[in-house]
This record gives sequence, C-alpha cells and structure tokens, in this order.
Amino acid sequence: MDLEDCDAYELRDTLVLANKYQMDSVSTRIIRRIEAGWPTSFEQHYIARKTFHNKLEYLDTVPDRWERVEYQFPEPASAIRLATEHRILRILPAAFYRLAINDVSVGWEDEKVLDMGAMSARWGLLEKEDWMRYNRGKIVLISCFDELLPNCEGSGLADNCKQRDICAAALEEPSARLRDMRTVSFAQRPDVLGCAIALREDLGKMSFCHCCTRELRTIFTDFLETVCFDLPDIFALTVST
Repeated sequence: MDLEDCDAYELRDTLVLANKYQMDSVSTRIIRRIEAGWPTSFEQHYIARKTFHNKLEYLDTVPDRWERVEYQFPEPASAIRLATEHRILRILPAAFYRLAINDVSVGWEDEKVLDMGAMSARWGLLEKEDWMRYNRGKIVLISCFDELLPNCEGSGLADNCKQRDICAAALEEPSARLRDMRTVSFAQRPDVLGCAIALREDLGKMSFCHCCTRELRTIFTDFLETVCFDLPDIFALTVST
C-alpha cells in the first residue's frame, strides 16, 4: 500500500494492525502522513484554502471537465475518528473547523453532486461527542465573527490618516460586507476564516489611504490568527499529547 495516496479512512485498519504488531516505523509514517494533511497555523490554513480555490478556478476554465475538488484534500470525519482513537490530537482543531464549514446535507460518497466546490464529510462516522463539539464550535465561531464588526468600525482608521472623511466613508464598505455575510447560510456553515480572508484581500481595492489599509489589514490578520490559535477552545478540544 502506498501510504501517500491514502486518506484517514483507508489508513485506519492499517494503523490498528501496525500498533497491534508493534510496527513502529509504519505507525510513525501513517501518523506523519495524517498530520501533514491538516493545517496547524493560520499560514497553513491560508495556503490550503488558496490551493482549493485555485484548483476550482482552474477547473472552471476547462471545458467539459468536472471533478470534486475536495477529493484532493483529507476528509474530516474519518480524520477525527482516527485522531481520537489513536491520539493524533494536533489535527483535531483543523478537522473540526473543516467539518463546521461543510454542507451537512452532502455526503462524501454522494454521486449526484453538481457543485465542484462542494464540501462534505462521511457524517455517519461521527459519534455523539463529535456532534456536540461540531454544534458548539459553530456557535462559538459565529460569536467570534460578530466581534469583528465592532472592532473594524471602532478601530479601522489609523491615527495618522490624512483623509479621515474619505476613509471614514470608505469604512462603510467592509462593515456592510460583514453585515451581509451574516446570513442563514453563514449560520449553517460559519466559515469565519474564509469571510475574513476575502475581506482582507479586498481592502486594497477600497478607497482607504495607505495607513488605514495597513491598520485594517492588521485588524483582520490579528482576528484570523486568533481564531486559528483558539480553535482547540472553540471546539472544546484537548490537543496536548
């Protein structure tokens, strides 16, 4: 078996056998393979998200080609089961975040999926405690997102801004977009990282001066890094080994 081509679902039985027969080198390879697929910092989250969307944008330009982009990335529910059973705890925050922004109505193995960018899971693998963490995490993520708007409105202008009237008016655009993002769909799939990243990347297109653009980017970056750092608490996880 080529471990590099397998996901957590396929590696589960192999890891059980490797541990049973004390095949430490095989166990270590499997664990490293699983860990490599999940981000543990904001920078890694950003790269994984960018890779996903770049692939999706590329496929949109290729006529008569269709594929589920998520199949090139690890599946979260099987990763959670494997990590929980074998204490690969450092991947749990990212796996639960991915689970929280997936469409619960779509299964990983559903064949009639029309959206190439669909995000799903093997929902049947989750246990009661997993569902509790999933539901709790979504509530806390929404609460975190709700704190971003007042931070943006209250601290968005730089002290050394040279065009305060223009920048104060421009501040309404990111504020309005934050309010518009707070939809029923967002409540079901609260992708706070994706929303904040999209806004941060668009700041340079707005009418802010250089100083206020830098100030707002700092606010958004601090928010993104804090959310990533707090994911263990958001999903009530213990990640120390």
